[in-house]
Amino acid sequence: MINTLVFKKARRANGYTQKELAKGITTQGTISRIEKDAFEPSRKILEALALRLNLRPNQLVLQTTTQNLQESLQKADQEYKNYQYQHVLDILKPFSDFTSEDTHTNSHLTFLLTASRVWLKEDYDEGIFGFNKILLNEKDSIFAPLAAMELAVVYSYKENEDRSKYYADQVPKLLDKLDSDVKYTDPVWYTIILANLSRFYYYHDNYDDSVSTAKLLIAFLNSINSSFNLESAYMTLAAALSQIDGDTDETKRYLLVAWGLAVNSGNKKTLENTTEEMEKLNIPVF
Repeated sequence: MINTLVFKKARRANGYTQKELAKGITTQGTISRIEKDAFEPSRKILEALALRLNLRPNQLVLQTTTQNLQESLQKADQEYKNYQYQHVLDILKPFSDFTSEDTHTNSHLTFLLTASRVWLKEDYDEGIFGFNKILLNEKDSIFAPLAAMELAVVYSYKENEDRSKYYADQVPKLLDKLDSDVKYTDPVWYTIILANLSRFYYYHDNYDDSVSTAKLLIAFLNSINSSFNLESAYMTLAAALSQIDGDTDETKRYLLVAWGLAVNSGNKKTLENTTEEMEKLNIPVF
């Protein structure tokens, strides 16, 4: 939302009519909408107008827009955790064309919009564009390894295994570049990265790395007393160990843990998978 008072004052102070200000950038009608309805144009137009008015773009945007975006991102995060991708898009629709001067906020917004569109509509080209955009602009936040992990999965769905493996190989390197406390300030994203990476290794027959990544995730979640995605981590661990050592007592124990956690969390997908595996091993379930 545009601060109409600042906008009008700057236009008049610079001696522009609405038509003169719009020339070469947009239409007079758009300038009229901005001043009348606080309409916020595209970032490209906003930046051009701000330059002509000798202002920074954020000086024209009401602070409540940024505040509302942060609140919406928090709500969208919760919906994304629960795989409610349409809800994410609905919450963030007012900000789909918004660009913040804060790179981290931009990456956060881009990730949620891109990932939700990809997994809701199976639009993998959208994913390649959006996730690469994050990697180009972001190197020092959790969204860099998160985007690389998503690209590995997207290229796997597109059956381009060379690129899929390339991006998966980048994930641990990008995680190592982050400050040590990032995983504690962004535990949900860190958890999602490790959970996806462990599954990626498993489905690409890299069982040793799948086991080590799953154990790393379990240790992290236990260290912060969180059960988010814990059942999935134990399920992947059991499946990978089964491929390495067979159906040992250790494998069965991890499978039982995954099943119990899935029952408590209501994770239907993991519950179905663990129940199926337990029935194959003649482990009684109820």
